[in-house]
Amino acid sequence: MLFRSTEKLATLIVSTNNLIQEGTVSTTGPQTIIACGSSVTLCGNYNLTGEANFIADGDVTLSCNTSVSTELGVIQFTGTVDGAHDLSLSAGGNDVTFVGVVGGSTRIGNLTIENTNNVTAFASISAESITGNMTGDSSFAALNTTEGISLEGRAVTFSGEVETGGSGPCAVINGGTLTVSADMNIAGAFTQSGGGDVLLRGDIIAEGVSIQNSVSLTGDASLDGGGSDVFLSGPVNGAYALSTNSATYTTFEGAIGGTSALSSLTTNGEGNLKIGNVATTEAQNYSNAGVTLKGTVYTTTDADFNKIGRAHV
Repeated sequence: MLFRSTEKLATLIVSTNNLIQEGTVSTTGPQTIIACGSSVTLCGNYNLTGEANFIADGDVTLSCNTSVSTELGVIQFTGTVDGAHDLSLSAGGNDVTFVGVVGGSTRIGNLTIENTNNVTAFASISAESITGNMTGDSSFAALNTTEGISLEGRAVTFSGEVETGGSGPCAVINGGTLTVSADMNIAGAFTQSGGGDVLLRGDIIAEGVSIQNSVSLTGDASLDGGGSDVFLSGPVNGAYALSTNSATYTTFEGAIGGTSALSSLTTNGEGNLKIGNVATTEAQNYSNAGVTLKGTVYTTTDADFNKIGRAHV
């Protein structure tokens, strides 16, 4: 079915094996695209006013750059989404949901989500880049981009692996809790800011790691800054192992294990380390080229304190 419209409709409900939309569709009531066992081809602009929802109930193929905007309604994709084109979503302060894999067969272009409350992606997303500006919480499974990732919102959760290509960074501004539960392989810098705490497990490998708020380890973790700095501004707590690596500077501004001792702490790299008070139950190993101990207490319950290289107190 080929659909062309320049009129504003009260309601649009289409049930078809194949819908090709050219131009702009605007409605004041609900707009629902239903695919009956095949696919929906989207191309163009979909503008909804009032409390109208946009629901693509089936597998979607983008045949050109596509935008969906609602005034007060939700945006939902219940199937997969593929096609090497940009997808822009604006949910009028309401929610955006992806149920199926996005970009699994054909990576989509730039994914932009703005003016949105909560965002939930139950499956992986592969896109050229991902930009999100949310007022509520967001939860993502695996993310893979050829460029960068930029997310701003309340709580942000990564439950799957995150990877960027090129020199793409990953920047997260979280007012609530940032939860990292799997490995991150970032071609550019990884930066966290925004006032919210960080729950961390897994490996973050990036060209520079900067975390501005307090960190609680929920599993063993490592931070590898590559040829750039590793910088943690707040305290780090949690009964797990933490390791770092940097060719330049590694800096811990806050206390380590001050309220909940780490199991162990290991720092490596050709660069210098600056670190304050540390409490672990197992070994502390500092293998940086230079170490500045700016704290007053370094305690370990049942293991050794080891420093290899030049130390300053």
